[in-house]
Parts: sequence; structure tokens; C-alpha cells
Amino acid sequence: MTSTPDFIPRWASAPGRTILDVLDRRSQSTQDLCAALHISDHECDALLDGRKAITVEIANGLSHFLGASSSFWLARDMQYRADVRRTAQDEWAQSLPVNDLVHLGWMKRSSDWKQQIANCCDFFEVDGPEAWNDRYGGVQDAGTLRTSRAIEGSVQAVSSWLRRCEIEASAIPTSDWDAGKLEANLGTVRGLTKHRQPASSLVQLRDLLAAVGVVVVLVRPPRGAPVSGAAWRDRAGRRVLALTARHLSDDHLWFTVMHEIGHLLLHGSAATFVDQIEDGAATADWREVEANAFAANALLPEVVRKGLRGQRVTRQTILGLSVQHGVAPGVVVGLLQHDEVVGYHQLNGLKRRYAWAGDVLAAK
Repeated sequence: MTSTPDFIPRWASAPGRTILDVLDRRSQSTQDLCAALHISDHECDALLDGRKAITVEIANGLSHFLGASSSFWLARDMQYRADVRRTAQDEWAQSLPVNDLVHLGWMKRSSDWKQQIANCCDFFEVDGPEAWNDRYGGVQDAGTLRTSRAIEGSVQAVSSWLRRCEIEASAIPTSDWDAGKLEANLGTVRGLTKHRQPASSLVQLRDLLAAVGVVVVLVRPPRGAPVSGAAWRDRAGRRVLALTARHLSDDHLWFTVMHEIGHLLLHGSAATFVDQIEDGAATADWREVEANAFAANALLPEVVRKGLRGQRVTRQTILGLSVQHGVAPGVVVGLLQHDEVVGYHQLNGLKRRYAWAGDVLAAK
């Protein structure tokens, strides 16, 4: 049976299958093959299952012992190696949340599996899974992404979100990095929490932080990426602060903003921090502990929060603290709930709730 010239298999068949077929037809054994090629049993096994490549010397031996030309055996091995690479690319592309990426408008719908590989490579700007793994494979292994108790995330979904953040961040101009100015502007950032509409406050946040060398992006994540936010330095060396608005409430959103600013100011290395911030969740990573403390104190000083322990905290208490410290009431509630000054079931009506309308975040 002849193959179609344009046919590209979705599998990889090692040259050993052809070798074994010929041996079977000639009623010869693998021991005969070892003797003819002057190789050990171990080397023969590796040759048959594709772990050992066919060299010129082996190709000559196969040609002499089994027939066909040396170039045939070399081409057979070369085709197998190409098929293995393509099969690995196919498996990688299938592991990605492609349907979500298409739905979100981040990737074009593919006409077939080969086009899907090409589209995935184009999206990540890589030539396959090895390059992708070099760039994103350590996201969870680094320990900066904490596993949620409610949902299990995947490197594929998180890396897709990170890549979209990279793409959007690349289009936003910034001034040079200025840690001093960023720290001096924390009060202004805190004041932005009082805006009702997140779209307005986040535009102002983006402009404010761009002036001190930080790119801010808000990107709705695909399923399987239970991420709150992230902070890193891009390939141009610029600081990036990425948000998801994961819990769709003002207290979580603005705590995440301050948490990522904390990473940028306190841990300004080349590390990538991908954070999955949970109410009441503890972390053993000292950098996350520091970023949490930084965020809480930047929004409402610890001395104020500690001073409320054992007191009766009412709606009027929260509103008074909001006015006094220039921070949204919902953010105050979230901080006091985290500190166990009030229960998680209390005063939640003061929090602002958000909803996605496409890729736009709006107040309910």
C-alpha cells in the first residue's frame, strides 16, 4: 500500500518495527541481528525501541544484513525523530486549554491538529513543548503558586494567562523604574480603592504605576488557572503587575494589588511571583508572608487593626475607619476578617462585588 505524499502521521513508529518485520519474514532472531551489527543485547533493545539512533555504521550493517539501502535506513530513522517531535508537540497542544483561549479571543480556531500546534506555538512564541517548558514549566514548581483547597490549577492554564498578560503588557509604555516614587504613591493607590467602578480605578492605577516603571494589566483567566495576581520582570527588564479579580470583590482585588507591589518593592529580583491568595490561608514562603504583611499595612496600619481586637466592630466603625484612612469600607472589612477581628460572615454588605462583561470588569 502506498502512502499519500502529503500524509503526515499523528504517531511515531520506530525503525525497530520495520527491522522486526523483516527479521520475522526471514525467520531470523534479534540475536542474529546483534551478531551482524556487532552490538550487545542492550544496544539492540535500544535500537529497536528508538532510543538508539541509526548511525551511518549501523545503516550500512542493516543494509548488508536485511537489505534496502543505507540511505533508506538513515531516512527511516530521521523520519521517526521528526515524528517523535511532532507527536510531542501534538500532545502538548492538546494539554493546553485551547477551547478557552479561542473563546477568550486569544487564539484563532484551528482547522486541524497540525494548525492547532502552529497556533499554540505562535501564541507562546515558542517552537514546541521544550521551549515552552523552559519558560513556564517551573511556575508551580517554584512554590510561588499555592495550591487551592477548592480547585486544582494547571501549569498549562496558568502559563496561558501569563502569556496573555505578557502580550498586553508589551503594548503599555512606562517610565523608568523608581522604587522610591512607587512607595511614596502608596497613599494614592489606597485612595483608588474608594472608586465604585473598577474600570475607572484600574485605569488610574495603570497610569500612576506606569509613571514609576510598573506595567499593570487585568486579564480574565481561563478555567483551571485559579490565580489572584502575579508580579515579574519581563524580557525587557520592566516590572509587570498582573491581576485577575479572581474573587470579584474589592477587598480581594486591592489586597492583591498591594501584595504584588510588595513583591516588587521587597523582592525585586528576577523571580516570578504567581499568587493564589486565599482568605485565611497560611503560607510557609517567607516572601509571601512579607508581601501579605506589606499589603495589609499599606491598606490599614497594623496598629489600627490590632487596636480593634476585643472591641465591638459595627458598620459605623468600618465607615469611620474608611474616611479616616482613605480606604474603601469593603477593603477594611476584608482586612479585619483576615485578622479575625470580625467573622467572615459579618459586614460583607460593605464589600463591592464585581462581574465580568466580556473582558471588562464592572461593579454589580
